[in-house]
Amino acid sequence: MYGHGSFGDEFTGYPGDGQRRRETAMKLTTKLRDRAQAITGRAKQRLGRATGDQRLETEGTTNRVLANLKQSGTKVKDAFRR
Repeated sequence: MYGHGSFGDEFTGYPGDGQRRRETAMKLTTKLRDRAQAITGRAKQRLGRATGDQRLETEGTTNRVLANLKQSGTKVKDAFRR
């Protein structure tokens, strides 16, 4: 409608609406990926602890901590966007 070239803009008729939807989908995907990493890390940590595998426990702890840091960074970015 406005000639911006992306399907989302032409479909809704509002400039930039398609871009906002893509950004929202990307944020959701990132949040889900980080949450999955945290859950996987916790599972590895507990499995390593239960089996006495120090390497697996350490790997799980590392994954969990990294995922939590990513989630915190995403929350800070979201806070500044508002």
